[in-house]
Amino acid sequence: MTDERPKALRLFIGVRISLATVRALDEAVQVMRRGPRGELRWVAPASYHVTLKFLGWSRPEVAFALRDRVAAAVAGQRAFDLDTVGLGAFPTPARARVLWAGVDAQGGARLAELAGRMERACEDLGFAREERPFHPHVTLARLKVPGDVRGLISGCSEQVFRSSWIDSVVLFESHTKSTGSEYEEKARWSLEGDSKAARRHTGPVETEAELADELPLDEASVEDLMPEPAPEGATHTVPTHTVSRGASHDGPHDDDDEEHHDDGDQFEGPGS
Repeated sequence: MTDERPKALRLFIGVRISLATVRALDEAVQVMRRGPRGELRWVAPASYHVTLKFLGWSRPEVAFALRDRVAAAVAGQRAFDLDTVGLGAFPTPARARVLWAGVDAQGGARLAELAGRMERACEDLGFAREERPFHPHVTLARLKVPGDVRGLISGCSEQVFRSSWIDSVVLFESHTKSTGSEYEEKARWSLEGDSKAARRHTGPVETEAELADELPLDEASVEDLMPEPAPEGATHTVPTHTVSRGASHDGPHDDDDEEHHDDGDQFEGPGS
């Protein structure tokens, strides 16, 4: 007898950055790629984003259930400018597992506020709160084995990689491909904006996927929407979640699927 249960989705909530920022970051990456390559695996520019909340393996109904909860969570939240500033690494540049671009303090505070709202919205669906500090960033590369990237990022601690107008929050599904992770947009929630939104839209770099309200999903109880166990053979477990600001976290990195470190590494310490 075949298993007819819906396939679990690997989900996270985040924000997109502007095309101008993507291009500026890619220019910096191209320079770094001319140096010693080591074990760096570079993220495709079309996948650049900032993660707000990692959900992990979830039933498809979660995408449906999140619509009203996230809409309520972002109600009254204004769109804002976000500068992408400087390069760093988790857990430290001397023993890096993730190479990232940071964000400015003011924009980072707004992202932290959104992340907190996502935590509370998702808690209603059975997702535990994250205990580790929130550190917003854009993942540029990953290392399977910790390596020293101090030479790559030296001189870039204050470099500004353009600005993004953050006017929406997005639910992504993460797909593992032989060439790396790809992120499919499942739903989008708009923030309140002004005339800047038309000029500095942070839409997808590539054609966006089908929205959640086009998914053939039925209403489900909260009990039915608890996090889905990882498929057989997968090594990921849904992390415990709560947003905290300020203090850094230098604990061990989540060693789930190697291609999905940025789905959870927004909670690592600054390490730069």
